Amino acid sequence: MASSHNSQKKLIEVLWQKINTAILGSPEVQTAMTDLKNASQLDAVKEFNLMLDVEKLIEETLEQNPETKPEPKSGGSR
Repeated sequence: MASSHNSQKKLIEVLWQKINTAILGSPEVQTAMTDLKNASQLDAVKEFNLMLDVEKLIEETLEQNPETKPEPKSGGSR
């Protein structure tokens, strides 16, 4: 059971690594970082430790991939 948990944890870590790589590798993000660096404001970004809305990120990503359908949420409506 511990092996399964470690395996699942590793998959989650790999997913986050890929998400971060994709975000930082996007031309829009690179341009924004360059603009902030040129304006000497890149350090100000460090003041904001924002979290992604992971649920929304996953839903939108899966909606863009027609081969993958998100599982319906259980429970009542919001």
